[in-house]
Amino acid sequence: PVVFAVQDAVDGHILGDATVAIQGIPTVLEQGYYVGVMPQGTYNVSCSYAAGAYKPQQRTGVTLTAGSVVEVNFLLSPETYLLTVQSDYGNALGAGEYVRGAVAQWSVTTPWPSQAGENGTRRVASADAGTLAMTQDATITVNWTVQHKLAVTSSAGGHVTVAPNTPPWFAEDTQLGLTPVPDTGYAFTEWTGDVPTGQENAIPLVLGMDAPKTVQAAFHSVSY
Repeated sequence: PVVFAVQDAVDGHILGDATVAIQGIPTVLEQGYYVGVMPQGTYNVSCSYAAGAYKPQQRTGVTLTAGSVVEVNFLLSPETYLLTVQSDYGNALGAGEYVRGAVAQWSVTTPWPSQAGENGTRRVASADAGTLAMTQDATITVNWTVQHKLAVTSSAGGHVTVAPNTPPWFAEDTQLGLTPVPDTGYAFTEWTGDVPTGQENAIPLVLGMDAPKTVQAAFHSVSY
């Protein structure tokens, strides 16, 4: 076996957190050189960095002879991690490669396709933006809730209350209770519009939001 030394010429200097190995066997850093004992021959020389700060590098076909000093140039390439943003809607932004330790920012547009929806339907994201320190490959999954629009109108002489929430947007399949509230001197007549068959006079009107819906409440004056 012969004593050899390998000089890592990254940026013209030795990186203190580097580990140089010959054919997978670690060397020892002494006075600016990586020193080891191996038989004369041709080897693969690898270089890795503490905490994964940079990508491991390897050079093949490096010949070591007795008392030789071999300069091996390694490419100083930062370790990167991949951020994937999985989203069926919302024009997701922020996916891609980031240097180790970088803070990635991602976002989606919500509601989708717009605040006003499309044909009375829209989708709302579980979260619309966030940040993530990149220490490994990561995936952000954005879940979406379908919402339908309820349009409620009434004739003169009263108004309508909606429970459990306030119109116009409701999660798909939400069960609503619509109650007609007559003004003094008026009484409720009937429901029209997207009303289940047989429920035209129901108080309250139970309505399942399986699609966009429009409902009208009619009132009439009464005499005492």
